[in-house]
Amino acid sequence: MSRCWAGLALVVLAVAAPAAHGQFGLGGRSAPDTAPTAVSPASPRAAVQAFLERANAGDWDGAAEYLSVPAAERDRSQTLARRLKSVLDQRVAIDVQQLSPLMTGDTLDGDLAGDRLAVITRRDGHEDPVRLTRVSGPPVRWVFSTVTVSQVDAWFNALGAPWIRERTPPDRCSAKGPFNVYWWQWIGLGSGPAGARSCWPGYSARCCVR
Repeated sequence: MSRCWAGLALVVLAVAAPAAHGQFGLGGRSAPDTAPTAVSPASPRAAVQAFLERANAGDWDGAAEYLSVPAAERDRSQTLARRLKSVLDQRVAIDVQQLSPLMTGDTLDGDLAGDRLAVITRRDGHEDPVRLTRVSGPPVRWVFSTVTVSQVDAWFNALGAPWIRERTPPDRCSAKGPFNVYWWQWIGLGSGPAGARSCWPGYSARCCVR
């Protein structure tokens, strides 16, 4: 009889042990949280996604809505949006998944009113941040900051041959041709030394190396 009770006790312990481990965290591993993060339509991530989508569709009026353009420059909103897209295509590797999906933005960077998208390094080594700022609204939304927008022309002109890129469709401007060289740079090379110098910073008559 005692042997029966002993056997029954072992069975109970074998069944109860895994449950106890799961309940009290004794050696068990919790299942990873795979639920996707909800993206607020009023977040930095949503703003950059919307800007890129509208720019890729050629909707420059819509893209310009995500730029904090000074009143004196409002008539150039479309041009500034187009130029900013060219700069981002050629100088920044954007990963929107790294941007905050929250309406409050990244609250851990010490800047509650802005988030940094990237940094553009000038030839002299100075770093210009590409920032977004929150507009209180209504509605609340994020836009490329006024300071960032004020630097778009300088960044764009530093790319070289603005007259070529202004006339090149966005999908071709950001596309690369043979030898991993942008098509607009090939056009500049074809226009002679003057065009090559404007398309290729550091170009000389003896070489075409950045």
